[in-house]
Amino acid sequence: MPTLNLTQIVNHRLCPKRVWLHQKAPHLAQTEDLLRPRLLEQLYSYLTQTYVNPWLPSQELEPASRLTATTQALHSTISSAYVRPFLHAHGVYVEAGILVPLKKGYQLLWPRAATRLKPRYIEEAAIAAWLATQMGLTIESVHVVTLNKRFHHQGVGRNSHLLKPVVVDLPMQGVLPQVQGWIEACHATLQQEVAPQQSMGSHCHRQHCPFLNHCSPALCADDHPIRWLSRAPDLVKGLEQQGYADLKQVPMNLLQKRHHQRMARVARSGYAELDERVAKILQALPYPRYFVDFETVSFAVPPWDGVNPIISQVPFQWSCHIQQADGELHHLGFLAPPGEDPRRRFSETLLHAIGDEGPIFVYNASFEKGRMQEMAQRFSDLADALKAAQKRVVDLHPLARDHYYHPAMQGSWSLKAVLPTLGKGLSYTNLTIADGEQAQARYLSWMFDPLEEAQALQIQLDLECYCQLDTLALVMMVERFEQGLEAR
Repeated sequence: MPTLNLTQIVNHRLCPKRVWLHQKAPHLAQTEDLLRPRLLEQLYSYLTQTYVNPWLPSQELEPASRLTATTQALHSTISSAYVRPFLHAHGVYVEAGILVPLKKGYQLLWPRAATRLKPRYIEEAAIAAWLATQMGLTIESVHVVTLNKRFHHQGVGRNSHLLKPVVVDLPMQGVLPQVQGWIEACHATLQQEVAPQQSMGSHCHRQHCPFLNHCSPALCADDHPIRWLSRAPDLVKGLEQQGYADLKQVPMNLLQKRHHQRMARVARSGYAELDERVAKILQALPYPRYFVDFETVSFAVPPWDGVNPIISQVPFQWSCHIQQADGELHHLGFLAPPGEDPRRRFSETLLHAIGDEGPIFVYNASFEKGRMQEMAQRFSDLADALKAAQKRVVDLHPLARDHYYHPAMQGSWSLKAVLPTLGKGLSYTNLTIADGEQAQARYLSWMFDPLEEAQALQIQLDLECYCQLDTLALVMMVERFEQGLEAR
């Protein structure tokens, strides 16, 4: 019988098929959540420092060895806290948060790098507490330790309000009796020879499922499922109830939004559609033109003043392609070295790059304008220039959504969906970093991991390549929209 871990048991409650695939066919996984484990590492590191002489097992040991070390420590080592002790019972290994000795037993702390309590965290803590009792330990109380989103870092030694522990003893009373059944069900699933049947649903988009692409129905080139109607769950549900499955079947009078109507026309014709009015909008904009993208990072434990845990997005990188009226194009960029607060240099170098006039093209303006507004509030001497820059921003996302659609976009107007359809041979598929979360995780690794020089250089190059492609994609988009589809 294969051993289980806590993540498998909790995920099994969402989707047994996911757990089976992870165990039996891991090669089918398409994505990996790198950011959340990194943020949790930060929180554990911070919590460890709050105890005097805490006990920690070696992370390099195999599970059985870590279990042995934990058992010996709990029976023979006097410590203020046992950080990440390893527990085992009923074929389940669990890294059990932090055990704090009390008079008659232990307090279980369950750290989560999040700003609010979720039912999943209570279930996780209940599994850890249940396993502890199976090993003969007495758990007197359980606290899920989350982060206070209103906390602002205010210098060294001022982090007393960072943590938000929540006592979950009462809600756990209804969960603990179910734990053994969850474990048995998970074991039973993994003993099956074939994957369990599981319909797709909202659970597919929770907890960063790496098998989403594998489980999505296989499509023929001419398929245009109505689920591609973006951000319209009620519309999709209504069309399904009326028996429609493909956009080619849906009458136009049932689609109210113009971009949905365009999707239906493209589904019927099989050809991309570009509204020529977008060319007039873009051609009216002057030169020089600036194509800009930001990368930001969040922290579980804020390292600099004025940063909130998790919710603050600290800008550490920008890319800017600058295009002159004669078509000349050159690139500038900024990537903050790890360790220093990047916000001042980020803002100063950005303002120098974008000058005082000319449109600033971005994709999803609320993000870039939001960061500029935050920097304007922080640096009063740069505020006027940053506010002036915000007024020059041109958002290409609504222009693309309202004027362009290609069948290969599959209902998405993300930059990664649009770029391959522009006919320039560009895509994100060959990059080491393929999205913003991966960029954050790599930057945090650069900041906190003991890296060899070659490893650090590779992260720097990967970040630069990713951010630079984002702004080059904006250049290609504007050129294509101005020239029209027939210019390919």
